[in-house]
Amino acid sequence: MTIDMAPTIEDLTTTYPCRDAQFSTLSSVLGHSSFPSPPAICLTGFPASGKRTITRAFLESMDTQFVWVDCNETITSALLFDRIVNKLRELGGGDGARLKGSGDVNNFVVEVHRALEGLTGKVILVFPFNDKE
Repeated sequence: MTIDMAPTIEDLTTTYPCRDAQFSTLSSVLGHSSFPSPPAICLTGFPASGKRTITRAFLESMDTQFVWVDCNETITSALLFDRIVNKLRELGGGDGARLKGSGDVNNFVVEVHRALEGLTGKVILVFPFNDKE
């Protein structure tokens, strides 16, 4: 099976000039939704260098299922857990009640498993974090 991703990257580099290397790297790591991916990747760079913008544009253009949870907006583990579970539920249709106030790791794991049951294919979780604060 051959999947040509060049047109998508070409479209992205038209919108975001001089970012060919970043889009090619993301493509080789995340690739098409049918390709295997590493369990985690870490994007680093100077503040305001476009990491979030480029990553979001790439994921949206690949028509990939992804959940974006901004770590700067989640000041406690309970809030982070709730956001992850609720975003996964939204991705799967979001017909259940929203999870609130559960900082328990065991409950988090159970709820993530339940949320993922309704999803098929690869789901990418993105946790941008601004460490300058």
